[in-house]
Parts: sequence; structure tokens; C-alpha cells
Amino acid sequence: MSLSKLSKIALKVLCSNNGSLCYEELRSKMADICAVSDLNLNTVLSNHQLFLIVSGTGSNASTFGLTSDSQIISSSPVRLCKNYPNKECQDCGMLHLCRFFILGNCKFGGKSKTCKHSHDIHDFHNWKIININSLQELNVNELRILLLQNDPSLLPEICLHYNKGSENLRYGICSRKQACNKLHICSHYVSGNCKFGDECRRSHHFHGDDISALLRKLCLDEEVMQNLQKIYQNRNYLKQVPSTDGENAATSFACTSTKRNTNAEEICLYFIRKYCSFKEKCIRVHFNLPYRWQICKETWQDLPNMEEIEMDFCDPNNITSSGIPSINFETMMCESHQVRRLSTASSVTKPPHYTLTTEWLWYVKNAFGKWTECENQASFLFFFAP
Repeated sequence: MSLSKLSKIALKVLCSNNGSLCYEELRSKMADICAVSDLNLNTVLSNHQLFLIVSGTGSNASTFGLTSDSQIISSSPVRLCKNYPNKECQDCGMLHLCRFFILGNCKFGGKSKTCKHSHDIHDFHNWKIININSLQELNVNELRILLLQNDPSLLPEICLHYNKGSENLRYGICSRKQACNKLHICSHYVSGNCKFGDECRRSHHFHGDDISALLRKLCLDEEVMQNLQKIYQNRNYLKQVPSTDGENAATSFACTSTKRNTNAEEICLYFIRKYCSFKEKCIRVHFNLPYRWQICKETWQDLPNMEEIEMDFCDPNNITSSGIPSINFETMMCESHQVRRLSTASSVTKPPHYTLTTEWLWYVKNAFGKWTECENQASFLFFFAP
């Protein structure tokens, strides 16, 4: 059997098991389908466009460095087209499918089939994209899992503000409370590493009242709802994959440069969605997150634990980060080294339907030293947002 065929089978096995398996389980399930050697399986898994390997801690299961508990996660650059169906779009390289069909419960689908948007993965446009990306072995449910954990626009993000503060255990420091369009759930639980377990003050349930109300609007089917933790955990691993495509764009100028190039310090929104047509010629930074923390040590270098730094930065009570060594957010220095934060374009500079833009919030400190969110955000955002 060819390596190409083995690759498609491995991807199908992963997507039929909620998007990921440990190496030992994957090898076992593959053996039930076809004869496959460790050499061929490991060669297949080296295709980083289709597979992400998260190192395990168990005993070696192969001569290629993989352990039996190494997690293999299905990956793909394929996304739903953001311009479909509102704008005429041809040969965009993205799927033209109904968003709610992918989420699982389009109210216009089913027997009535009155939905004006495509539910057909085999139509000419969609099947061409599926074939180009080696996804033709996947059925609709398997493709759904692949998209849910890879396309950042389909499911809401975790609210970082909810995960901060101790005064309000229900909302954290999230000022939007019930109106928040992000999930109020423990970020460490979703990542699978909450050290507090059942004693954690943050929610560990996707079926809580606030979360359920938000998820109901997405029309998720029951099977997806039951597997949300694993989907989000896989999403978390996938978004942490280091990107090398934009490395030169981020470090192409010296740290001591006094002339600011705004485009070279802005993260490309299209690259995050996996369809920047300029590729390596893009004047913006190519990175897999809407923010990027870097430290200057001769050249700009990525800081570890970016998510924790970002959470600290989003809390107006913090002057410094909690990590060691800490970052001073007022001076943007870490010890004697300069620090910078790159981000996507401000939300006020893009149309409302744009996702993953940077939303800036402004706070004012009262006479008692308490920070409160400004009521009139617009007057600050248009004039001061970077």
C-alpha cells in the first residue's frame, strides 16, 4: 500500500476517534485495517500538514522517538470560506459549506432541505478542495471533527477575563458577564492540566447555564457537545505549533531600530485563517496566534508561555507578569531586555464580520485604586488603539 493511501487511512482513523489518539492506539487500529510497519507509519506521521505529534512520557514504542502515549492529532489547513455565501467567490481554496451544517444542526437541513447554503461535500468546488488536501477518505462527521478543531472561526474562544480575578467567581473579571461571546470555562481544564481538579473555582462543565446558552446559538449536535473538551484540547495543541513561515518577517529588523514599521509588526489575519495569498512575500507577520510575545536578545525571539503572559497582560491590575523572570508591562522590559507584543489589526479598523482581530478595552482607576472598564469604549478605541 502506498504511503499516500496510508496517510489518508491514518487521518480517517483519527477523525473517527474525535480527532486524536495516542500512538499505541493509532498503531493498533491501523493494524486492524491494513498491514503497516513502524517505518511506514512514522514516515506518514511526519507529514506536518496532516498530523501534529505531542510528545508523551511513556516507554518508547518505536525507533523514531515516539512513545506509546504520544498524542497524534489530525491537522489540516482547510477552512470554511469566510466570503461564502454573501459574496461571489471562485477558486478560493476554502470549502463552500453551510456553517451550521458543519456545527451539526442546521435548522434548514434534514428532510425539508430548504437551506440555501451547500451541505454537499461532493459538489465540484468542495470535492476539488477535499482532494487537493487528501481528505477524500473522510465522511461528513469526520470532516466536521477535523474542521472544528482546526478552523478557529467555528467555535468560540475561551474567555481570558473569566479566568482572572477572585472577587466574582462566576464571571472573574469579565465585564460582559452573561453577554460575553466567549466561553466561561477553566482554561487549564480545557488544556487538560488544571491542578485543582474538582476543587477549582472555575467551571469545568460545558453544560453550565452561561455556556449552554452560548453553545445553543451555534446549533451543535449532541455528539459534538459530548466531545467538546477533547476538541478544545486538540485546538489548544494545534494553535501552539511554532510557526516558521513568518519567522523572518518578525526578526528582519534589528531590535534597536527606532523607525517603526507598522505592517511588519502586525500579525496577518489571513495567515491565521490559513489562506494568505502573499505567502512568504506578505509584509505582515505570519504567526498562528492573534498575539505574539517576544524578547530582544540580539534578535527578536519568541517567549515561552505566551498564553499565561497574555492572560496577565489582559488584567489591568497587573503591572508585571507572574512568570520568572517577570515582564514589566509598563516599561515592556524583562530584566535588561526589551520586550514587545505583536498583535492582529484592531477590531475598529476592520468590518464587524472579521474574526481574530484585537479588541482593545480601556479601564480607569477610581479613588480607591480599583480599575473599572470605561463605559464609552469607542471614544478611546478609535483614537488610541494601536
